[in-house]
Amino acid sequence: MKDFLAKLKTMNYKQFALEHGEKIGLGVVGVVALACLGMTSWSSDFTVTPEDMEKQASKVDTELKAKAWPDAEKSTFLPLKTADEETQVALKPVELGRFEWEVEMSPKLYPRQRPAGEIDWLPVSELYARYGTMPMGVWPPAVPETPVEEEKTKKPAKKGKKGGHDADALMAGEGVGGFGMGMNDMGGPSAEKARGVRFNVVVGVVNVLEQQKRLAKAMNLDVTSQALQYLEYLDFKVQRQRAVPGPEPWTGPWKDLSTESSIDVIAESSDQDLEIVPVKYTAQVFTSPLPHRLDVDWWDPDLAGHPKVPTLTEDEQEQQDAQNRAAAEVTSDEGEDKTKRRGFAKNQRDANGLRDRAERVDGGKAFSEKLRSMGMPAGGGAGRGGHNAGGGGGRGMPMPGMGNMPGAGGGHAGGGGRGMPGAMGMPGMRGGGMPGMGAMGGMYGQSGMEVGANLWLFRYFDFDVEPGECYRYRVQLEVLNPNFGESFVDAPSVAEGETRTTPWSAPSTPAVVEKDVNYALAKVSTRGARPDGAELKVVQFDTNNGTLLSDQFKVLYGAYVGKVMKSLHLDIPG
Repeated sequence: MKDFLAKLKTMNYKQFALEHGEKIGLGVVGVVALACLGMTSWSSDFTVTPEDMEKQASKVDTELKAKAWPDAEKSTFLPLKTADEETQVALKPVELGRFEWEVEMSPKLYPRQRPAGEIDWLPVSELYARYGTMPMGVWPPAVPETPVEEEKTKKPAKKGKKGGHDADALMAGEGVGGFGMGMNDMGGPSAEKARGVRFNVVVGVVNVLEQQKRLAKAMNLDVTSQALQYLEYLDFKVQRQRAVPGPEPWTGPWKDLSTESSIDVIAESSDQDLEIVPVKYTAQVFTSPLPHRLDVDWWDPDLAGHPKVPTLTEDEQEQQDAQNRAAAEVTSDEGEDKTKRRGFAKNQRDANGLRDRAERVDGGKAFSEKLRSMGMPAGGGAGRGGHNAGGGGGRGMPMPGMGNMPGAGGGHAGGGGRGMPGAMGMPGMRGGGMPGMGAMGGMYGQSGMEVGANLWLFRYFDFDVEPGECYRYRVQLEVLNPNFGESFVDAPSVAEGETRTTPWSAPSTPAVVEKDVNYALAKVSTRGARPDGAELKVVQFDTNNGTLLSDQFKVLYGAYVGKVMKSLHLDIPG
């Protein structure tokens, strides 16, 4: 044993590992392999042959193919959508109202409420001013009829181009005019004349969704959709600034414009053209109707529209007009607020309000039947749903008919309480309805085809512009104070004053009014070897007909450039 221990102490382990390491490793592997084989459980219970497995697979395949696809299951997959259709659905704006939870998560025995505060009102934003001219359709002065003429049988009116009215029906208040969407195929006399007008059109947008959020926050409402029933625009102001010569052109004063002047000019138009934007983007108070122009069939969106507001094709304009007329035929003026609203509400009816009320008549059946009789889908979109103190009404249907013609009287005051797009149009909390129901009903409506617009279009025509001048504009809105007379407010001043005004908007882009006369040198006339004058080619805007005059005449040295002469002009018939 002592010898063995001595050998261990003197052994060269490295040499031993080099000489016998492989043997030791193989031995360990062998021991492990034997242990694995010894612990393996060997069984012969699996008796299925490959042929049996093939038969079973074939049986299962036959049974699967024999089973029919239920129609109920198939309808969830068909029809298949293309990638473009799926992309449009994915990019569609989210309808926030569908995901708002209006039920309090943890109802309290005594509901907690904070007093209402002062509301932060938003101004009109992204204001653009653009210059234009047009031959506007007008009616000639009415000629009194003699008793003999009155007894004569009236001939049926002939079909005319867009804008034609039956003058007698309008003066008697029997026409279907008053929708500001054009009078296509309504028939009318051929006495319509053209009048040349120059104008600047000012367009901007009101961010209604953001205004609702601020209103809901100040009034401590549960959800944003409840705020729309308290949002009521009443009037607007427009100021204009003229550019002055020098390095700082915008140092002159801002001057108030008479909105009545613009309203009066539009009222003189023989008709109002089709609205180029969906009516849910319009406001009865501050979206001006489009006067009837004789040179084109519809207004250019780059002139009377706004980049942030979608526009309609010509066919869509016609369809919207027909829907408005259908709504007007199944409803009445009951529920329209004819006293509070000013601005353009004086000469245009409330398209969204009419649609709201039409959806409530007989549960919307009459409106749907009327639309189907006109070959359009039932429902046809709806208004904004009533939400104001007056109840009932949306906004934005122009009304040209009554009062546009001489002797037609004062016309109908536009009106209607406003509401969200939809059909319910229930009055808001202050109109006697249930809190929030007006807004929710307006959002979806019975047709479920439209949702509220996040932006409303501001549009104003300034007809009092002078040739050669450059102007820019700013706008201020007047709005109803929803906290007026309320006691639960955080400061007495919050409940004082029936109305509020928004801040002035940022100035619009400048608009240059072109000169009426442009001329070019056509020829230098001489007498002998000396020049004695020049012949000028002159092009001038004709304010009588709205077209251009073109002629050539001679001007002597030292004389004023101008001459009274008869020139041919293009006369656009009505």
